[in-house]
Amino acid sequence: MVNKQEDSVFHARNVNVDGFRGDFFEHFSPISGEIVARTPLSRDPEIQTVLESARVAYQEIQKLGILQRAKILSNFVFNLKKHKSELIRAVSIETGKSRLLAEQEFETACNFMTAIAGHVIFQNGTTIPASSRSKIVIYERIPYGIA
Repeated sequence: MVNKQEDSVFHARNVNVDGFRGDFFEHFSPISGEIVARTPLSRDPEIQTVLESARVAYQEIQKLGILQRAKILSNFVFNLKKHKSELIRAVSIETGKSRLLAEQEFETACNFMTAIAGHVIFQNGTTIPASSRSKIVIYERIPYGIA
């Protein structure tokens, strides 16, 4: 049975999807209106378990050095790029964006993460190559605020 809630979000109640019986959030294609995916709805105990796991993982990653965290981010980008076509297809189907726009957004996100990971390898005062021979670029970290 499908129930429409006040916020116009559809939930399939007590249905069987791939051998799992329960409640699902249904994802509709903005292009065709067809259901493109069903996601099981989580209950409070499951949500609390995930939040606690995330808190513990955050504490553990904070114990790593900045270079180790940068390497993790670089590896994450590398693995994302392995699945580029599948991710772009999924974004396009779920959001209705063109594949070109989804690809541009994907590349922008990967480039941003790569830049952040590369940012940590420079020490203050490091001279880096400039595009012009008449210029010198000196890298210096200046905090702009708390993130």
